[in-house]
Order: sequence, then C-alpha cells, then structure tokens
Amino acid sequence: MLIKLLVAEAIFFALTGAAYADAPSKAPFDPKWQLQANVPQTFRPVVGEAPVKHAIGQPVEVVEYFSYGCPHCADFNPELEKWAAAQGARIQLKRLPISFNRTAWKELARMHWALTDMGVMTPTLSQNIYKAIHKDHVPLDALASQKMWLGAQHIDVKKFEEALKNKTIDDRINQAATDMMRQQLVGVPSMKVGNQYVVPADAPEKMLDNSGKLVNKLIQEEVK
Repeated sequence: MLIKLLVAEAIFFALTGAAYADAPSKAPFDPKWQLQANVPQTFRPVVGEAPVKHAIGQPVEVVEYFSYGCPHCADFNPELEKWAAAQGARIQLKRLPISFNRTAWKELARMHWALTDMGVMTPTLSQNIYKAIHKDHVPLDALASQKMWLGAQHIDVKKFEEALKNKTIDDRINQAATDMMRQQLVGVPSMKVGNQYVVPADAPEKMLDNSGKLVNKLIQEEVK
C-alpha cells in the first residue's frame, strides 16, 4: 500500500492525442505512448502554475518526487530508470527528494543534494543508496554512517561534508515540499511531466505508462 499522509480522491479525465507532424529528431514522437480517447487516466493538470508549452526540439522535463527512505520509491526506482532509458532524448529526468517533515528523510534529502552538487550522483549510486537502506539496513540518515558508506563507494568524504554546508540545500528541500503540497500530491513516488501535468502515486506501471503518454502529448503540441 502506498505511503499517504492524507486521504485524497484521484481525479480522472480523458485526453485525446492530436495529429502529429514533423517531429524534431531530438524528441521523437513514439506511437507506443499514444493517449487513447475515452480511457480514464490518473493524472491531472498542475495546480497554481501557468502552463508552459513545450519548446520544439527540447526534452520534456519529468520530475520524480521521492525519498530514499520510502520502500515504494526503492521498488519504483529500477522501473523508472528503465523507462527513462527507453524515453532517451525525449525527456530530462529530475529528482526532488521529499522529507514530509521526517528528520530521517530530511537527512537523506540533504545527502542527495550534496552528492548532486558534487557531480557524483548517478543512476548507479542512487540505486546503491536504496539498496544500502532497504536491503543492507545501513542507517544513512546519520552523518557518521553516510561518511563511512560513501567512503566505501570511493567518494571524497571531505568534499561531501563541505557540500552539506551549502545553505541552499534546505531551501531546495523546502521548495520541493511546497511544490508537492501545491500540487495536492500526498504520497511518493509521484511525478510531474513538462510542468503541465502531475501523476499521483499509484502502481508503477500505471504511473510510467501515463507519464510516457503525457510526454508524447506535449511533443505533439510543440511550439517555438
């Protein structure tokens, strides 16, 4: 059962794909992800933001709201990576760690941003963090454990400690939480596609299928 802080009602509506022509090669249309008419979809428009039309030839930004402390995110991550690889140049994947005001999750979010700022965050490292927490039971919410574990991953621990001092890290964590609340997303993992649609926490295959269809829809509607 997905983690939920509130009881929310999913909003369902159908979207119909428009005719497509002259797709730029950088972000190609893929008929596999075509939206079907009269089929309910578990996604909805963003709340409180002016929709920004997707620019021709640019990848669609796909945001994942997540926490390394979330077991559902741990299960979702390998599927997300496969999906992102299949999307290729169509998307740019961005991850926003969420704390839900949990101290442990906030420390994990801080670790994520520090590693990102260092330029060492990779899909492999991200998956290894999930494995360390959920399979090896390493308490990576504690700085001492973080340093010991990261050292074993051949990451410069001194640079990591310096990166943690970046005052913008807490701002980024707070901004992600504010954005998630504004979008009325109550669980993780959740997604936002092209800054136009949100895909609430659901079964992984359904989330990724809907996200792929939304990427296609935005590419169909490309404007300069």
